[in-house]
Formats: sequence, structure tokens, C-alpha cells
Amino acid sequence: VLGTNWFNAGGTSASAPQWAAISALIAQSRASANKASLAALAMATPGGFNGLLYSPKTVAAAALFDITMGSDNATGRTSTLYSAVSGYDIATGLGVPNVNQLLVTLTSL
Repeated sequence: VLGTNWFNAGGTSASAPQWAAISALIAQSRASANKASLAALAMATPGGFNGLLYSPKTVAAAALFDITMGSDNATGRTSTLYSAVSGYDIATGLGVPNVNQLLVTLTSL
């Protein structure tokens, strides 16, 4: 909210700091559990960190909430480029992280 008006914000400017914080929590959790570093795990995983997030084990553990409704048309444009659907889609990827479950799942690897 800016003043009394709502506005939309998103994209990498919003998500990069959030994912940096989530990654730091995962790294700290792995260190506390005496596991290999998150960097080492990511380097050993095909696809790196994205490979960890999009692995069947992570998705099956409900570490990502699937977004199935909505689109990228949040600014009132006359057309929608991408819509959310069940499973992976360009608008939302595999969804929103369930950080607690993501910590549990990626610490256990």
C-alpha cells in the first residue's frame, strides 16, 4: 500500500531477497544438522538449486504450494500472457514455497 492506494509489485526484485533469506535458513539448518553445505548439495544436484526445488521429492513433500488460479494480468492490460494452471506454469512456476516444509525436506537430503 502506498498512501491509501494499492499497487502490484513482483518479479525478481521482490523474489530474490526472499529466496536469499530462504536459502540462508536452509544452509543454517543443514549446518546445524551436520549435513553437507547447501552449496555442495546444489553443485551435486543436476540443475543446481533449481534442481533441488523442482525435484519430485521436494514437490511431493508439499514444499511448494501450487498456484492454480490467476494470471500475469494484474495491471489491467487487455490481454493475459500467462495463466496459472495445476502443476508447473510460466506464471507461477511450481508455486509458493512452504518454507517450513522446504527446510525439513532440504535438510534431510
